[in-house]
Amino acid sequence: MDAMTEMVFDAPAAGSEEADILTARMFELGAEGVTENENGFSVFWPDEVYRLKQEEIMHLIAGYTFRTIVHAPRNWNSEWEKNYPPVIIGDQILVHAPFHNAFPDFPYRILIHPGMAFGTGHHSTTALMLRLMTEINMTGKTVIDMGCGSGVLAIMASLLGASEVTAIDNDRNSVENTRLNIGANHRSNIICLEGDATLLKDKKAGIILANITRNILLSDFDSYYQSLLTGGFLIISGFLKDDLGFFTRKSYEYGMTEKNVLYEKEWTAAVYHKPEK
Repeated sequence: MDAMTEMVFDAPAAGSEEADILTARMFELGAEGVTENENGFSVFWPDEVYRLKQEEIMHLIAGYTFRTIVHAPRNWNSEWEKNYPPVIIGDQILVHAPFHNAFPDFPYRILIHPGMAFGTGHHSTTALMLRLMTEINMTGKTVIDMGCGSGVLAIMASLLGASEVTAIDNDRNSVENTRLNIGANHRSNIICLEGDATLLKDKKAGIILANITRNILLSDFDSYYQSLLTGGFLIISGFLKDDLGFFTRKSYEYGMTEKNVLYEKEWTAAVYHKPEK
């Protein structure tokens, strides 16, 4: 129940290319949430992060007009629940909360107790990751989900037949939320750990999922590669269309093959294959 600083922008319009790029850069600096308002959008920051990153934030938004609202500590999970619609991806995947009404059957249903953790399925990058995951054979595979957020991707990997799933996040709230959702979905083959890419040192997996931010993906790419078994797949998102070239070049440096790329709005997700030697 931390205090939050809300930055309210009346322009650019929510959902526009300009707004997507701006909010993506703010997430990279530590923003934790975005909501649409009547004219534009609001970005939410933990108060401490907002103060520490003040100079970088002001440099990023130079030329934009905004106002701030400081919110006293409250139960942000309850606030989030008020505006949490179900997510339907194609005709295969339903991501829903306990308070949603009944829905027709879907092959894959993921029950999420919504919190401030990223990755509830509403953001384009989570939806892109879920779509790519359905195109990969995960039966019997060991999977690692880096930056697990609410655990949606880890749970999906389990539903797709993974034999063992390790979910990792450096945010304690995300870890707690993921563990809650693992139990809610009765997934006994998922463990959740608090930490970062250093936890990969002694781990191997046939599939690694990473829906984080561009800079973290680039800095941790070597760790992903070292932990990925030959013949395995790295599925990543959290970056914009204009940033795809960074990962195309990085994968080429490591001898990996870019197998698939999906776009939604300005966001991108990609699959890389580590060939057999």
